Amino acid sequence: MFLQDYRKEFYELLFGQRILVLVNYDVDAVCAAKLLSSLFRSDNIVFTIVPVLDAEDLYKTYNAHRGSVKYILLINIGATFDIVELLEPDDEQVFFIADSHRPIDVYNAYRGDQVKLLMKADDVGEIPEYNDLFRDSDDEDDEDDHSIAGMSLEQLEKRQERRLWNEKRRQILFDYSQFSYYGDSISWTFFQLACKLNKDTNELLWLAIVGIYDLLSSGRIDRSVFKDYLKQLKSHCKRLGELKSNVNLFKESAPIDDIINTPAGRRSCISVVHKKDLQLLLYRHWNLHDSLKHTMHVSCTFRVWHLKGYKRLLEFLAELGIPLKQSKQKFVSMDLELRKHVQEWVSDLAEKYGLNKVIGDSFEASHGFKYKFVANDVVSGVKALLESPNKELSPKEKFMKALDSLSWTKTDELMEGIELAKLKYEAILKAVHDIIEMRSVESSGPFLHTIIPEGSPDAKLFAYPGSLITLARFILEAFVATSRRKRVVNLPLVVITPDVNNAGLALAVGIPPIAEDSTRNLFGKAFIQAGQTMNCQIEPTLYDLSVVRFPFEERSNLFSTLISLLS
Repeated sequence: MFLQDYRKEFYELLFGQRILVLVNYDVDAVCAAKLLSSLFRSDNIVFTIVPVLDAEDLYKTYNAHRGSVKYILLINIGATFDIVELLEPDDEQVFFIADSHRPIDVYNAYRGDQVKLLMKADDVGEIPEYNDLFRDSDDEDDEDDHSIAGMSLEQLEKRQERRLWNEKRRQILFDYSQFSYYGDSISWTFFQLACKLNKDTNELLWLAIVGIYDLLSSGRIDRSVFKDYLKQLKSHCKRLGELKSNVNLFKESAPIDDIINTPAGRRSCISVVHKKDLQLLLYRHWNLHDSLKHTMHVSCTFRVWHLKGYKRLLEFLAELGIPLKQSKQKFVSMDLELRKHVQEWVSDLAEKYGLNKVIGDSFEASHGFKYKFVANDVVSGVKALLESPNKELSPKEKFMKALDSLSWTKTDELMEGIELAKLKYEAILKAVHDIIEMRSVESSGPFLHTIIPEGSPDAKLFAYPGSLITLARFILEAFVATSRRKRVVNLPLVVITPDVNNAGLALAVGIPPIAEDSTRNLFGKAFIQAGQTMNCQIEPTLYDLSVVRFPFEERSNLFSTLISLLS
């Protein structure tokens, strides 16, 4: 059941109730949880937030709380499988699903009042018609062969008609679920709810911005979709900025009527601005040399893993007029004159060096004079905390650190995440260098593939869906930049890495070709079909349907089965 009015059909139902909020381990979901918790606190709604790692964790968490809640909200979980079949809830319990994963399970769409979807009906594709999926079962025929002789002509016709209907149903479901893709950002969905509740602030807008940039940076939305977001985000920035400047509570001259008529919840302590900025990895918290070197677009354009490519990077820095010594020290410690003009100088040389993506739209949030962050940096920091290789922390503790890092009073947590992100990006570039130099990317007809070897020192950093997707995208971009074969731009890539968090298991990800404009991904369905063919358990992760977990010993068999299916 799709909700039309989130305020009346969702939010106002929660007054006087306790709601259980189950959250996925991704940045957009964490931002949504942070945003929603702010709304709940403002209205004294009792809530419990619990992160959920996988389907088993979801089942255990729900059963631990099922006796004390009527309403359960799932953030970036639950849309792609039949939630009622999995959890077997009591009849009076209601599930609200706010999930950007697509396609949604058809049973969730037709469950009636027990499953309520916080998403727009036109954002989920064309769901098959009810009559094409479901029919009364009271006229089912006995399927035993020995009964055929005793059937009347009418019964035989009904039996044949039902078989044809079932075949058509299977084809409809296959066509509907063939590709996985993404809908609206969930943090954006809840920010829109905040607007309707008249509780939108710069703090909440910032959370929505970070959530949207998470989708963009991980390749879940394309540039055309981002442009639509960008137009709306800029409008909200301007509106909330004017609201903040019109009511300055720290000036005695502020009109008393303006102060009184502005809700306390909308009096913001941070500023959010849109700007054109360098699209370089964490350069404000790193140094310009390493930021350029580890940024996928720059690295692959120059091919920095080759000596000749690295010299071209140094040539670029020299033509910018930035001494190597300056470029290798912290960006904030560079000469002020260099820092002031670096964006202008990079922009002037971008076309000459083929760096067409090095300048782009960004949002910056600041709190006083001390704290200033851009959205992409926050995404990197929060994701690094969620996927930290620290064995001393449980997944739930990592989640809570990530949630805390979005608080302006706990920026130390975010800075810790940014430092972790640097280590991850260094490991990714090293892995890409090794894979390209060792020619470990192989072509298997319909796709490319490579395997991160067991015992690799950095395997612990890649054993998380988000990090694995980032690595796979970098490998494919680098391979295309290096290869002389033109057809590789039309080939997808499958990467397998040992799952160091689960002995004997591996993670596999499949990503679309470079030339593919759409973000739709067929590997989620292909992996499941391969598992059925192999008689092997292949389990999609909750993070992304195109990332699956399976026995590491089956990796060769998986490749051969996928080749057969996709050829």
